[in-house]
Amino acid sequence: MRLLHLALLAVAVALPAAGHAQQGLDGFDPGALMGEVQDVLVRTPDAQIDGLFHALHGSMRQPQEAEAICGLFDAEADRGINALNEVATRLSGASRQRFVDSIANALVAGLQGQPQAYDQAAAAQALRANGARAAMLHDGFSAGLSTGAPRDARCRSLGQMLDVLADRPQPERAMVTRLLLDQGLRQIPLQ
Repeated sequence: MRLLHLALLAVAVALPAAGHAQQGLDGFDPGALMGEVQDVLVRTPDAQIDGLFHALHGSMRQPQEAEAICGLFDAEADRGINALNEVATRLSGASRQRFVDSIANALVAGLQGQPQAYDQAAAAQALRANGARAAMLHDGFSAGLSTGAPRDARCRSLGQMLDVLADRPQPERAMVTRLLLDQGLRQIPLQ
């Protein structure tokens, strides 16, 4: 069984009110739990979203793991359960555990939580502002996000932006992370 399927199975067992455990474990469909991932992300408190941000950021800082994480943020990337599993398998042991745990924590909190204040337009503005900060700090940042830029340059620019975002307040990191997990880098380039 895949890593995230195991984590989601634990979520299903922990949340019988969600209706998944009553079906029996043989009938558990982790894809169904992830089917409403955007609703779950909006219901997940900032602290758990921030935990997911730190797991992603930590892996982006590891050259051998950055490519796997970077692919999640392509505008048209699949960020469903199978894609997340693929990313998890490409991470080293400690990073993999941190990534899987952060997703499971976010899902549990989101399934149990109430909708959080989330303004997508404000999140897009915060993403662009952090992109502008990264552009001021890093030569080649904007070029890395331009249409047709090589994938390694795009990944490097994403890592630079996450470095900048890491120094921002938790609510800002959480709203930008929600946006990135929903739309990838569709809100950038900064033109």
